Amino acid sequence: SPSFTSSSDGPLSHLAKTLPPNVRVLGTSDPYGARCGSGGGTIAALDYADAADAYADAASDTSTSCSRCSGEGVGSVLIVHAGGESSRCPTQMVLGKAWSSLPVAANAAPDINNNSTASSITDVGSHAHTPPTTPQNPTALLISELSTLLRDLPRGSVVVAASDVILALPSGVSFDFTSRNGSVDDGYDGYDDAAVIGLAVPAPLATAKNHGVYVLEPCSEHDVHDDDGLSANACSTRSTRLRPRTVTQFLQKPSPDVMRDTPHCTFEGEDCAWIDTGVVVFLPEAAAKLRELAAGALACCTHRGLEAMYRRDVTTTGAADAAASVGSDTVSMEDYAQANTAKVELYTHLMMALSTTRSLDVSCGRENGRLEAYVSEHTTSKISAGLLAEMYTILSPLTFRAAAIPAGRFVHLGTTSELLDFLVDAAAPASAEPASRSSLGQKLGLCGRFNSFLLGVNAVGDKNVVLSSAIVCSDANKTSEIGSGTVVEHTSLTCPRLIVGNDCLVSALRGSSAYDVLIPDGMCIQMLPLRKSWGGELCDGPPNSFSKGPGMYFVCLYLAVADSIKSAERIYDLPIGIFTKAASLNESDLWDDSLE
Repeated sequence: SPSFTSSSDGPLSHLAKTLPPNVRVLGTSDPYGARCGSGGGTIAALDYADAADAYADAASDTSTSCSRCSGEGVGSVLIVHAGGESSRCPTQMVLGKAWSSLPVAANAAPDINNNSTASSITDVGSHAHTPPTTPQNPTALLISELSTLLRDLPRGSVVVAASDVILALPSGVSFDFTSRNGSVDDGYDGYDDAAVIGLAVPAPLATAKNHGVYVLEPCSEHDVHDDDGLSANACSTRSTRLRPRTVTQFLQKPSPDVMRDTPHCTFEGEDCAWIDTGVVVFLPEAAAKLRELAAGALACCTHRGLEAMYRRDVTTTGAADAAASVGSDTVSMEDYAQANTAKVELYTHLMMALSTTRSLDVSCGRENGRLEAYVSEHTTSKISAGLLAEMYTILSPLTFRAAAIPAGRFVHLGTTSELLDFLVDAAAPASAEPASRSSLGQKLGLCGRFNSFLLGVNAVGDKNVVLSSAIVCSDANKTSEIGSGTVVEHTSLTCPRLIVGNDCLVSALRGSSAYDVLIPDGMCIQMLPLRKSWGGELCDGPPNSFSKGPGMYFVCLYLAVADSIKSAERIYDLPIGIFTKAASLNESDLWDDSLE
């Protein structure tokens, strides 16, 4: 979040309380409203963290410094991308997908401070469930997994991950960061500090086609089989130390046919491939290359870089040119940033610049040919050929590896449909399908009833989730029910009768109604308070404007789960033109004309 208040007083403050005291938690965003992409955002976040770290070290006693304490140099940085505006999952737009509520008890996940927090979360079959804790979120679960996986991470490394994914890894597995300068006796050559290491898990080709895919060097060691019967060459030892393997090729959203035709890409009868989980480790020398980009070629993606450019360009002699570049008589910092930043993607521009054994074989020493091909493929109006060439020159010497975990599980929560499917399937009994989601739910401890009370309401079947809600239906002569495949969260409602259809998402519906509440199949509804001060006091407003509290204003978001928010082509699963005509509306009634 760009707001200091929301960063310090919001979810980040709660996250910080679960981490060791020498860990600094920061929140930031792409600078000045510019769209920098996941790669530019990574560079911006790293530079922001370095600036905050240096400022804190200069302003405080070194004994309390987070990353340069005891003269050990630059500390490690974890950058978690929080899902942008979460526009494809509109009920999560207020806080972002990073903080989606999951029906997993906070004390059911490992505490990285090593406190004893194990608990048993069970659904006793009644309509009431009150575990002594709050629900988890994807960010906390991700950090918990990574704290074990990267427990021996070399100091000075940078780790990048995405918060709109759920990872479940075998207990105790960690990366083997044995240095090439260390003592090895089994033929493993260790790592070098200039390595970039991705994390891969197996996935069906139907899933892999929507993600990055690692093609790894063949392995001569034994296959490893997990509890779900999925096996793959793992290059693992008998211990839980995971050894990264050389990346032969890195494919971006390849078709199933391309994967089958690529040597060593598929396994399990050509049904699976190693997919990119979004977790990327830049070891110390590789992390230094990111900082080199932040100070040079990609300074246009950082707060400090853009501010320096603005001071340089927006002067008495340069103001006219700067204003002309944004099509205005004057130029604000925001306008300047949006006109002068570059949109750089982590998994496309940065990682595709890394050298793989396939790219080296193809170039056969003709490095200029590979550079030209890279620049030609990726040049757009948002990123110039010259900038791509600079990025390639800095990143291509780095070693590219990936650690593959056969028993690892990965689910992407990019859309409302994906969030619903995960919550409902993962919280269902173990016998339910699909098996991958239900097994992941078991590992995480998801449950169908969490901190909720239902009176006079029947939940149809096992495939629905009620999270942090209290619902009372008062008309005993009418049937109230929650349909299959539906999630109800953060709802406090009293009404005569409630009917929620199948495959719905009901979020934060609150108050009392003298009338029945009926929500058809496949709908997404959310109520949000609009006027409330940061201190928690209600602002002035019309008295008795809502039964839940005088002075509170609400907005109600009501869409079909299947509506594509980004394309804006359909609403309520109807073509938008048909809807607006039937409702006597035009598009400017739905959103600001100035929006792209």
